[in-house]
Amino acid sequence: MRASSIMRSPRPDTNLQFLSGLLDPRVSAWTRSGVSSRWDAAGALQAPGDNVARFDYDPLTLAPKGLMFEEARANLIASPDTPATQSVSVTAQAYTLSFYGSGTVTLSGAATATVAGTGAVPNRRAYTFTPSAGTLTLTVSGTVRYANLEAGAYATSYIPGASRGADTGIILAASTLPGLSVSQGTLFIEWQFPGILPPGQAAIVGFDDGTGANRILLRVGQGGVADMVSSPGGIDTTGIAVTAGTIIRQAVAWSSGSWAHCAGGQIETSSVTTMPATFTRLNLGGGSGSFWLRKVRHYALRLPDNTLKTMTT
Repeated sequence: MRASSIMRSPRPDTNLQFLSGLLDPRVSAWTRSGVSSRWDAAGALQAPGDNVARFDYDPLTLAPKGLMFEEARANLIASPDTPATQSVSVTAQAYTLSFYGSGTVTLSGAATATVAGTGAVPNRRAYTFTPSAGTLTLTVSGTVRYANLEAGAYATSYIPGASRGADTGIILAASTLPGLSVSQGTLFIEWQFPGILPPGQAAIVGFDDGTGANRILLRVGQGGVADMVSSPGGIDTTGIAVTAGTIIRQAVAWSSGSWAHCAGGQIETSSVTTMPATFTRLNLGGGSGSFWLRKVRHYALRLPDNTLKTMTT
């Protein structure tokens, strides 16, 4: 019974937990320019500066969301803390207006709409629209706080200044990861996107040698699917459909001639025998997309397919 239990619940060789609000000391780099924001465990809005990791919480339930990664965005609204009526230049692409409070923002000019708030902070209203190219006027009435107007199909966290850079460059050196090998292993992650998946590809977690020549990468692929790529060998899985706003569990297991990619209990396999030559680091995030990373686990063994299905369900 004991041996069977161990096979069903293997112990990871590396276990990164990002729901605790603590950054693993092995993380050797973090890059993000510009003042950003996050909600803390008490439901207060914080404004971390450059190169500070953000552990985010749900401001309504205070539940931890994990380590927050966001792509670079600009905020077109001046004085967004308590904005006044203003006009901005826009192009014919998707924009998302978001704010907290019970007030109203009325759009006119390049687009027309009346966007009503959903209540006092921390209740947030988000509205996505596509204007014509030209001047957009935002008429503010009532209580409107922490407003963003971003080019993009979904809202990111409140941007206190003109822009916020992408969260990139978290690196764990291979020497700190026991049992890491190109010959076999398993990588498991748990993550969550906001209410919409990115239109393109977004790297979540992967091993590489500092280039794209030798890598195993878990990501979101085109069309909103969880997929995996590896090089050399040319593995690029079709992908498994995932739902934005839900917690997603994803894994890849590898050994020569026996690859498996799994998400939500669904599996894809490959018999490619070409393996990466070396790994020198573990990368968390890749500068595109916006998501919360909750867990990362590495196992020195190539776990069985049924184990992958169970752990990702």
